[in-house]
Amino acid sequence: MTNMKYLEESTFEECLEQGYFEDKRIVQNPSSNLVLERVYFDNCYFENIDFTKFKVVDINVDNCTFKNCDFSNILFDEKVLFRSNFITCKLQGTFFSSTKLEDVEFNDINGRYINFSGCNLKKVKFSDCDFTEARFMECETQKIMLSNVQFNRAELIKMKLQNTDFSTSHIDNIITDITSVRGIKVNAGQALSLSVVLGIEIV
Repeated sequence: MTNMKYLEESTFEECLEQGYFEDKRIVQNPSSNLVLERVYFDNCYFENIDFTKFKVVDINVDNCTFKNCDFSNILFDEKVLFRSNFITCKLQGTFFSSTKLEDVEFNDINGRYINFSGCNLKKVKFSDCDFTEARFMECETQKIMLSNVQFNRAELIKMKLQNTDFSTSHIDNIITDITSVRGIKVNAGQALSLSVVLGIEIV
């Protein structure tokens, strides 16, 4: 994750003028709308940034921290996110379609309607996230960790989630299939809820 020791205070305008975002700490929104095109965030820290004010065309992320930032409805289509964390961020309707996420943490996230369809999720941790009506479809997964995640009415379809522990999360009314939930770990109450979702009658 981000190495705070070597970060330099900067602004988006300065970084775009220099042509790179590396070892920067940015806590100020730009004064005007900017375009982030073919941008690579490397070992940066962002706090209180409203990314909805940008035109995000193409960004990739490595070793960054985003704290209290707003990514609502931002498109991360076919991007790469490595060794990064999102803390107390708003990702409502954010579109991560076909993105590769590895060693990424999401903590205290408003991610209602978020879309991870077609993503490659490797060593991704979700803690205290609201993924109500989110979409997880046809994702490649490896070592996914969940803690107190709200999946109410979320779609988990054509997934391989074997050994993933859902026992501390909320899975009422999820939309799923037998293949996706085969081998997952749930508590007794969740098992009953899943039986209803999958049309299993307990007598």
